[in-house]
Amino acid sequence: LLVLLAGSVFASVPNVASNLGVVPVPGYDHTPFGIASFVICAGYAVFGMGMFDIRPVARDALLDEVEDAVLVLDADGRLVDVNAASEALLATADPLGRPFDDVLPAVAASVELPDDGAARPTGTVTLDRGGETVYYASQVKPITKQGSVVGYSVALRDVTDRESYRRKLEERN
Repeated sequence: LLVLLAGSVFASVPNVASNLGVVPVPGYDHTPFGIASFVICAGYAVFGMGMFDIRPVARDALLDEVEDAVLVLDADGRLVDVNAASEALLATADPLGRPFDDVLPAVAASVELPDDGAARPTGTVTLDRGGETVYYASQVKPITKQGSVVGYSVALRDVTDRESYRRKLEERN
């Protein structure tokens, strides 16, 4: 947006200079130079910076609508993004930039962040939420860029009903 705004300002400068007569060639309309600068800035914003790229739109539309808690960590294990469903699990109001071990110690202790780029199978994490025991199925997937791990996604699905049913069946058997 700032690039487009700068392009708009640059586009008007030659026109204003032509109207004021402070141009190198008097009598020549220098407006096409302004239009060219705007086109260059707009092209950079759209194609170079991905202004209309689908990824940010998809992230907002999809990730925040998912009922599962999703946490995104950088390669050092610090929280860089969370969705709305995960905010109920977090102990702090501003978790971004903090180590995963500090924000969700019970989950961090039960999941392994793979260095080899392979996804880890789902495990069960037990959390105490307001005096109630809640069970989550966890899945950790590495985020890779050009073959190296740059972060991790941790997905937590509430499986309390399924786990309670399984425990009741074990007791009955």
